[in-house]
Amino acid sequence: MLDHMLVHSGAKPYKCKVCNKAFNSTYSLNTHKLIHDDLKPFQCSMCDYACRDSSTLRKHQDRHLGKYKAYPCKICDKVFKVKSRLKEHTDEKHYGVNVHKIPCEICGKMFKSKSVLSTHLNVVHARRYVCKCEICGVVKNSKSNLEMHMRSHVDIRPYKCTFEQCGKKFKVLVSFNALE
Repeated sequence: MLDHMLVHSGAKPYKCKVCNKAFNSTYSLNTHKLIHDDLKPFQCSMCDYACRDSSTLRKHQDRHLGKYKAYPCKICDKVFKVKSRLKEHTDEKHYGVNVHKIPCEICGKMFKSKSVLSTHLNVVHARRYVCKCEICGVVKNSKSNLEMHMRSHVDIRPYKCTFEQCGKKFKVLVSFNALE
């Protein structure tokens, strides 16, 4: 919905002189311009890697420093620094292998992650669920989360765009204080 509100604001005053593409900030425009020049001004101080923006460089440097999100393989416990490498590994080494390997100690049912097992234990064995969808059986931990889930089964759109001429409606409410 936030992206939709930008349509009404008309806040794309910065245009690329090469391709006329418009942007809502000078940062976005300047980053875009680098594509045309094929410039990569952000240089890693630890290796010869270069990129177009500071956030990409920061993520790269975090890998050098060991500050990265780990992506463990659920089948062989190999750990990857990049999510795409984990997917490549899984597709290449474990294609067709059942990833459900964490057993419930009560009933023996297998799960693909500890969080799914935890939900199973709370819902099935401890009967701690708060709200269950009568249509598909999904369990939510609050009435408001269940109400939001129920909108996926029907086309209920209670939140209307605040611009008078628009009339578009949405399933989820987003705050627009940042735009005002």
